[in-house]
Amino acid sequence: GDGAACYVAGWLYENGKGTPKNAGAAIEAYRAGCTTGSGDACMNLATALDKGLAGKVDTDGANGAYDKACRDYDNAGACQLIATRLGKAKQDLPRALELARRGCTLDPKECGTLAEFFRLGFGMAAPDQASATRYYKQACESGELGWCQSYGERAWAGTGMPKDTAIAVAVLERACKGRYIASCYLAAEHLAALGTDDLRAATLATIGCDYKDGTACWYAGVLAAQGKGGMASNERAL
Repeated sequence: GDGAACYVAGWLYENGKGTPKNAGAAIEAYRAGCTTGSGDACMNLATALDKGLAGKVDTDGANGAYDKACRDYDNAGACQLIATRLGKAKQDLPRALELARRGCTLDPKECGTLAEFFRLGFGMAAPDQASATRYYKQACESGELGWCQSYGERAWAGTGMPKDTAIAVAVLERACKGRYIASCYLAAEHLAALGTDDLRAATLATIGCDYKDGTACWYAGVLAAQGKGGMASNERAL
């Protein structure tokens, strides 16, 4: 009856620690833990069902476990995941919106999914771009750098907020340096367009190229050929 113990037992069965691996026993232990007080057991149950640990994928069962982890155990990541799934399937959007809002309230890093709902108007009468931008910003500033690109692009375009090129470049640069490589090219392109810091633009394009982003490599070549950020060099561009 101890959910935490069931979670540990499930992990031991799943990973073959002290006992032979037994996917069925792992799932049953996780299931027992999920119903007797362990949010971690719910999450592992959901993951196990999602990947077909026992030989068969059970998406509905996984969704139920994620939902329980969100609602009963305040797992923000589970809220975000189930809301995203419902949103992509365009199923039960009012409930999906509620789950996305709960995830954002529990952990502001998870606000990006809620931002997407406001951008698309899912579960509400109409899209709300100002709210979408506010939640992208909250997710970005809370450390979920994947959402910084969305916030930066909206700051650059003035979508849901007054246009602010300085903010746009700053958040895209932050995402780039956090290895969200598509942001490197965008930050470099915006800086080059502003014409205020060609060296910084070339540096960001090069960072993206070093991370194996082809578009960033192309742009680093363009800047090298044009002599932006240093002496023009066709050799370096090539």
